[in-house]
Amino acid sequence: MIEKYLPQAEFTSYEDFLENFKINVPDEFNFGFDIVDEWANREPDKLALLWCDDNGGERRFTFDDLSKLSNRAANYFKSLGIGKGDVVMCVLRQRYEYWITAIALCKLGAVIIPATMQLTSKDIIYRANAAKIKAMVCYSDNDGFIASQVEEALPECPTIEIRILLPENRKGWLPFVDVIAESNPEYPDEFPRPGGASSIKSTDPMLIYFTSGTTGMPKMVLHDFSHQLGHIVTAKYWQQVRED
Repeated sequence: MIEKYLPQAEFTSYEDFLENFKINVPDEFNFGFDIVDEWANREPDKLALLWCDDNGGERRFTFDDLSKLSNRAANYFKSLGIGKGDVVMCVLRQRYEYWITAIALCKLGAVIIPATMQLTSKDIIYRANAAKIKAMVCYSDNDGFIASQVEEALPECPTIEIRILLPENRKGWLPFVDVIAESNPEYPDEFPRPGGASSIKSTDPMLIYFTSGTTGMPKMVLHDFSHQLGHIVTAKYWQQVRED
């Protein structure tokens, strides 16, 4: 698949790399459709994600799994009014649901803010107002810390309209796990690529990170949908990632 984006992928020397490395960036690039769904079409049973926890739990997801689950999530989010350009903060720890959520938001053209479980109410207030966050998707740990911090912040976060929680339900929050289950026909596992005015361009905003704030308040760093193509350099030539 990489040949679609790299005219030349192998190099004889560093000088050859400097002179000839180039990334083809299409007008419309979307990781959800062009990578995850493309792999699902080519090799549906190919392993996409292996997740494990500290207690011996393990989950394996094929590209077909991630494609269908993200489509269900995208249909669910769309029914709640989340669409292109809407900002969604995800506080999902290192859960596999992060990838289902992130791919779904990509397919909608929404803007993702990954966030740490260590945020307190004041941190959420600052980020919500700076980025005009519309929705929160959170993982509820044993003591419900992050959910309680969001609830405490809400009076000072007028843009937050939607709160989604997993894995269990909580008063005032919308569910996630049961909604995207295969037994729920309301949110099908097909999600067509948006077209027309809703089409997602490579230059559209996709991701916001907040810096550590070591010399002041955290700053927003915005990435567009093409930024993942830039990480071909990271994965292929620095991390030495290999297929399978």
